[in-house]
Amino acid sequence: MNKVTHLRLKLLLTLLMVGVLAVMWVLQTGCPLYRVTGIPCPGCGMTRAWVLAARLDFATAFALHPMFWAMPILYGFFLFDFQPFRAKWLNWVILLAIGLGFAVAYAVRLINILF
Repeated sequence: MNKVTHLRLKLLLTLLMVGVLAVMWVLQTGCPLYRVTGIPCPGCGMTRAWVLAARLDFATAFALHPMFWAMPILYGFFLFDFQPFRAKWLNWVILLAIGLGFAVAYAVRLINILF
């Protein structure tokens, strides 16, 4: 494992993000991009998916956003300066796979909206 730099800043950003998501959830504001443009963002449905996953309803969570499971992995990458593994190729392969998963899920969502 590589060393973690700026841990306090990362934890502060984490708390800030959780706070913003909590306020958005309580106020039922939804996705700001979707509100303005009418087009969902690649993360639309992620918060609802995690609330359902917390209730152990993984099937519905997966239906809302099939990449919800990738967020803890991405958070781990964030905490470890995007290099949690010594092998750089492994870090790149994991991030590329997650990125491709998000791209495919987003493309499918947009195709379902358009057709």
